[in-house]
Amino acid sequence: GHISVTMVFSLLPSVGRTAGIPDVLIVMTQSLSAMAWIFVAAFWAGLAARRGRKFVILLGSVGLFLACLLTGGAIWIAVEHWVGPIAGLTIMMVGRSLNGGVGLASAPASQAYIIERIPRERRTVMLASLASAQAFGTVIGPAVAPFLIHLPGVGLAGPMLIVSALVLLLMPFLFL
Repeated sequence: GHISVTMVFSLLPSVGRTAGIPDVLIVMTQSLSAMAWIFVAAFWAGLAARRGRKFVILLGSVGLFLACLLTGGAIWIAVEHWVGPIAGLTIMMVGRSLNGGVGLASAPASQAYIIERIPRERRTVMLASLASAQAFGTVIGPAVAPFLIHLPGVGLAGPMLIVSALVLLLMPFLFL
């Protein structure tokens, strides 16, 4: 999840310029994602307590997949000028809001799952591993995104589409 959040950081300036979306508006897509997370984080924590951690982790994974797919699709059609700048921006905002509002639900549910299921003597190591994975995603996202924009036909949408494909490929493992 964190890789998709930070990957967008390095894409937004190029997407905005290529699609004709003003800088202030294109940056708002990421601010909207962060605001969505702030408003729904407590809801996901409560739902994880009521319905179970695994359920919320799965919901977060589906949300992340859809958010990255929608964001990638929005970037693609906006950059190719298949829609106007405002339409592309609107779809991108929906995708980024979905990422912040649903796609990041897995993070607190995963931490709660570790605390609930892992014996105390291994818990610190597991939580540190989860934090390291999230930090790795935060760092690697902007570093890798420029290399992923060279997919034939999709260009700047490539990084988001690749993340959505990876999430889709990994999703069956969450059911095991």
